[in-house]
Amino acid sequence: IIPVLGKALSDADPLVRRDAASALGSFGKEAKDVVPDLIKALDDPDWQTQTGAIEGLGWIGEQREIVVPLIVKKLHSNNGVVRRVAGFALGELGGKEAFDALMRATDDPDGFVREAVFQSLTKIDQKALEESGKKFY
Repeated sequence: IIPVLGKALSDADPLVRRDAASALGSFGKEAKDVVPDLIKALDDPDWQTQTGAIEGLGWIGEQREIVVPLIVKKLHSNNGVVRRVAGFALGELGGKEAFDALMRATDDPDGFVREAVFQSLTKIDQKALEESGKKFY
């Protein structure tokens, strides 16, 4: 099924691309061969396709040195849904770079984004979050 979903990443329908990218993430490390295709999908002109790629990459968790910085950039998107999904994906990926980027996003103007950010910070390092004094509002 992974090759079929990989081909669906180039479907004309952006919702098919989104769902294929997200579904690939459910295979975790077994889908590592499609990571380059998901990275390309991060720049899809359709924001919904981008969210599927962000989710998929977060769940697969491969090529972190490339993927984490790309998803960190999505925390600065003009689209709140993209920022929220990026926040959750960084929580899946974990690590210092993800934690630091999420800490910088704790004041996002969108409450749904802040919720994702704080959930992910808690998942990565609850103690460090508590020590920072940052609170969800």
